[in-house]
Amino acid sequence: MNDLTARLRKLAALLEEKGAELEGKSWNTAVTGFGKALAKFEGSAEDAAKGLAPGLRDLGKLFESPDKKLLDESVMKKLYKEILDARTPKDVTAAKMRAAFLTEVKKQGGTAAKKALNLAQEVISELKAPKEKPSKEADKLRLELHRLGMLADDDQREYELAKRFSDKADLKRLAQAAGLPVAKDAKRPALATAVLTAAKRVAAHTVPV
Repeated sequence: MNDLTARLRKLAALLEEKGAELEGKSWNTAVTGFGKALAKFEGSAEDAAKGLAPGLRDLGKLFESPDKKLLDESVMKKLYKEILDARTPKDVTAAKMRAAFLTEVKKQGGTAAKKALNLAQEVISELKAPKEKPSKEADKLRLELHRLGMLADDDQREYELAKRFSDKADLKRLAQAAGLPVAKDAKRPALATAVLTAAKRVAAHTVPV
């Protein structure tokens, strides 16, 4: 931890001295990526300092986000069963189910919050994903790249890519739409990694119309 603190102080000093002079596309991309990673790290550090279980803060934010409307009674029943091994409270709204669920997850501690967050994100991704098969048109595939890049984190992106682009031919077309070189014998893991990197880059530099 002392080494990390020293590195951050050194970086802060460098940015204070030279930050105004730094510019360029690659630098802006690095700043965007670091900003997102730093925000996640700050949240984890604050949670640890407060003794909060990993994922609890993000789960609470998700339950208050616009996506909460997707977490209806049927979804909450799934969360209660798979995370708490319990049934939902009777005769209450989805909002009250979410509040009660968050309280119970907090009581459990451990990895319950992280598991709940991952499951909720997976369900939301499935509900928001286009129902039709991936398009073969480059313009539409670039929109898919943007949508992937805008997902909350790498876990969600990997899950979505594996589920929606399970067909290697579809994955290759997505890679080509991203401007990536695709060899005939390209291996899926390397291709998926390159596509996910491209998706984050597209999302960082594209303003949706």
